[in-house]
Amino acid sequence: MATKHQTSGPAQVILVPEQRESKGSKFKRIFTGGKKKNQIVLSARDAEVLAEVKKRAKVLDTAIDLGVAKIGLDPILGLIPVAGDVITLAIAMRLIHTAQKADIPKSLTNQMFFNVALDFGMGLVPVVGDVLDFMFKANKRNAKLFEDFLYERAAQQAAEAEQQAAANLHHQQLHQQALANFNAANGGQPANHQQQQQQKPAKKGWFSRGGNDTVIEMGPSTSHTIK
Repeated sequence: MATKHQTSGPAQVILVPEQRESKGSKFKRIFTGGKKKNQIVLSARDAEVLAEVKKRAKVLDTAIDLGVAKIGLDPILGLIPVAGDVITLAIAMRLIHTAQKADIPKSLTNQMFFNVALDFGMGLVPVVGDVLDFMFKANKRNAKLFEDFLYERAAQQAAEAEQQAAANLHHQQLHQQALANFNAANGGQPANHQQQQQQKPAKKGWFSRGGNDTVIEMGPSTSHTIK
């Protein structure tokens, strides 16, 4: 089962998939960059929406364990001619609407709609359609498509963030190196110290009060000193 973890600070829910490794997964990771889903952290919103979508998909397709197979409300309601298929269609559309809260692309939405429409069409066929509906499990398929997309998007965002952090670090190192070269060229004195030496004190005016004594010239040969 997936577990939820809470982080410090603002409320954030992180969904970490169960650590299971199926056959051929090592070979598959060669083509996926070597990252597992449990190494990718979803945002709080995406994790919450994913949990809701998977919960509804389970109720519709795999809620009841019969030992040899799992069924949900979808195939059971599908036994009711027409009306049952309409009800399951409405619930399946609601699942897609929930997934859209995670800002999924239109291409994924259309693919999920296609699965629901195909499932609905098969359910209209008596007997055979019910069997195909039970085997197809459109809601479980849509939940899997949605989950894969969220983790692929999170992995891409994490890679972009790592690249941006590396670029910022490289820029900072170049700046520090340029500053060190400048200091070395100026006798080891920092740049701000050189600027301070270049600044000359402003000349005091005749009536300045910041100095010691101020001399006011009274005429060509006389002066008066104010202390």
